[in-house]
Amino acid sequence: MSGPDARPTGLPAARRESPCHEQRKTPRFRLRDIRGTMSWRREAGEVAREVDVLNISGGGAAVRAEDAPQAGQTVTLRLHCDQARTETVGATALASSPDSTGKHVVRLRFAHWIPLDWILEKHRERRLWARFPARESRAILTWLEGTTEESTRGDLLNISGGGVAFVADFLPPPGVAIWLQLDAGVRQVDRIAPVESRLVGTSLDPSGMAIAHIQFVTQCPMDLFELVVNGSP
Repeated sequence: MSGPDARPTGLPAARRESPCHEQRKTPRFRLRDIRGTMSWRREAGEVAREVDVLNISGGGAAVRAEDAPQAGQTVTLRLHCDQARTETVGATALASSPDSTGKHVVRLRFAHWIPLDWILEKHRERRLWARFPARESRAILTWLEGTTEESTRGDLLNISGGGVAFVADFLPPPGVAIWLQLDAGVRQVDRIAPVESRLVGTSLDPSGMAIAHIQFVTQCPMDLFELVVNGSP
């Protein structure tokens, strides 16, 4: 360990890609005037197409374009809300179908959650991070105290694109890097890397147990979100 933010040595470092499917559990916001560019690779080279964003959530979008990538293909989507802001996100094409205009409607699954506040604020929509009850709740928090690796096991109460609520007998201290991972007994957990997080607050549940309000350093990985919300298959 070289510093307080180093990853604990006992935690897995690799993350496998999830199957190309989408669980429609996240709220989608319909948009009318958001455009962007979708690009992907073909044998002849990179293809780029202008798109209209039909709807979007923190985890995916539906766009309309003159051309479409194949299902399962990796794409890059650049969203243009106004001249002041451009968001670039990697995604996987789930499916495409022609619409009445002759163009293609392409459903995309983002590689990671993206914050939508800058879009929703302009469109006068509600706040971004809806919370979802955890069906797969067994989890472990790991952190360093000096050179000693500490951990606590507990249960996830809910999850959003930005963090989780976690209940346990004892909690990590504030101000340290925390690594959240699902319990080893959870199916498919080996394909999800521990997620770097921070403790942003605590509260008590009715039984008197401590609840940790955990914020992810980056957006919630889609594999983790889907497994927590939908449970093990």
